[in-house]
Amino acid sequence: MKPKKMQRRFLEEQADFYKQKHGVFPEWYSEDIEVEYRYDFSGFFLAFPFFNVSKFAEEIGINASLMRKYKEGLAFASEKQKALIQGKFNEIKTKK
Repeated sequence: MKPKKMQRRFLEEQADFYKQKHGVFPEWYSEDIEVEYRYDFSGFFLAFPFFNVSKFAEEIGINASLMRKYKEGLAFASEKQKALIQGKFNEIKTKK
C-alpha cells in the first residue's frame, strides 16, 4: 500500500473509532484531510543514528559544532539554512 493511502486509511480508522465512541466525527476530520510529515534535525538523527553528524556537516559545508547543536535541539536552523541542508542532502542521495 502506498504511503498516502496508508495515511488516509489510518485517519479514517481513527475518525471512525472516535465516531463510535462519541456519535460524531471529530472536528479535525474531513474528506480532503492530508498529513505532511516533517523531521526536525534532532528527530532525523534519532531516526537515523548511523549518520556521523560531524562527517555529514563537513560533507554539506556546515560547521560541525553547529550541526551537533541542531542534532541536540540546542540550536534551530533558519528556513534558509534548512533549505540549504536539504538541498545538499538531496545531492548526496543522488550521487552514485
